[in-house]
Amino acid sequence: MGNMVQYEGNTQDFGNLVATKIGCSSMSNSTRALIAGGGTPSSINVIEFITISTTGNATDFGDLTQDRHYASGVSNGTRGIFAGGERPASVNTIDYITIEATPTPIQRHAHIDLHFLWLALGPQQWSGRKELPHSSCWQH
Repeated sequence: MGNMVQYEGNTQDFGNLVATKIGCSSMSNSTRALIAGGGTPSSINVIEFITISTTGNATDFGDLTQDRHYASGVSNGTRGIFAGGERPASVNTIDYITIEATPTPIQRHAHIDLHFLWLALGPQQWSGRKELPHSSCWQH
């Protein structure tokens, strides 16, 4: 069944996000997790982060280049991208960040169609899904 973590126990309160929201996207490396966008119910552009090794509330990291929800987040541990989403129409914007930088300049690639990512990743990894592989949020 793949790499499942076998652990029995209860959850504990870790902290709070900057804003209550739905449909956000996320990515992480071994020390930091980033949560971006989402809806409150209107779309927002906030990126926030938590330090995984310590409990505490999320901290403002910066802003996406445009507000959206249901985007996909993926990283290689150093750099990450937030791609696609809705606002309410579909968005094909790709923003990339350096995970450990604070504050970070968000780079925008608005003219790269998400179809380009499908070509780069290959159809075996894409499998007809609308979200990027290893994304934490679904898209419909």
